[in-house]
This record gives sequence, C-alpha cells and structure tokens, in this order.
Amino acid sequence: MVVKEVQKSLPKGINIDVEFDGATVLVAGKKNYIIIHNDGRVELKGKFASRDRTQLEKEFYVGYIKASLEGKESEYFSKLEDDIINRRIPLEKLTITRTIRKGEKQLSHLGKEGERVTYYFTMKNGQPYPSNNGDYDISYYIKLLKSYKEDIDKISKETTYISVQ
Repeated sequence: MVVKEVQKSLPKGINIDVEFDGATVLVAGKKNYIIIHNDGRVELKGKFASRDRTQLEKEFYVGYIKASLEGKESEYFSKLEDDIINRRIPLEKLTITRTIRKGEKQLSHLGKEGERVTYYFTMKNGQPYPSNNGDYDISYYIKLLKSYKEDIDKISKETTYISVQ
C-alpha cells in the first residue's frame, strides 16, 4: 500500500493518518485540493470551492478530472463547449450569489453594498458584464472553462493524481 511505503521514508515520530480510503486526489497547493471518493462524494477545498464560482465551474473541475482518468478529457471539454455555444447550459448553473462588498463598483448596478445579489455574465459594449437578465456571454464562459482546463492540465503535469484503494 502507498501509505506504508511513504511512512517508511518519513523520519521517526512523523506518522501518516489516512482520513479516507478509495479516492482520487488532485492537490494544487496548500489547502487547495479536490477529493473524488469512490462512493461518489466530492470534496472541493480552497480555490476549487470558492463562493464566487458557479455550479458549472465546480462541476467542471470534477468532470474534467474524471474524464482525464479515463483519457477522455478532450471529449468532455468539447461537449461542454458545444453545450455553452448552443445555450444548452441552464442559467442556474451560471449564476453566482454573493454579497456586494464595501466599495465594490462592478456589482453596484445590481444592488447596494451589503446586499446579496445573484448574477451571471452577459455582454455589454463588447465586454463581459454582470447582470441578472438577458443572454449569457458565450465567449466569457468558454474562456473561463479554457482557463480552468489549462490550470488542471498544468497541475496534472506538475503532480500526479493519487488513487487510494
């Protein structure tokens, strides 16, 4: 077992405590990780679980990792990209709900400081614009997912997925 081999290489007094069994883990730095348990449970921590992320973004990380483990990440990304282009993604998966921060101007047109607002990105004057009505900005969401894909691909090249059985 991997744990026993790693434990052997550690100095005396430092012990490994296994918190889960049967999972795939992607670690992107201290307190930034994704655990996909074999029973289907998923844990997102740090930048992967940010409240400023849409449901689509959170699902993308897990879906892309699972597809990568099967060698089907290109197909997964292409289908999702096609779904965005053809507006098959439900708006609820693109919305962000959060409180307007002090001095924040980007969301001031949606409410007042301290108010909780729900929004997604539309296009206004050729730029992504937070709104709560109208069509979502296709190019914004494709660029966003491409950046997450590149992030996961970079992490994957620098580290290894660890599957604990």
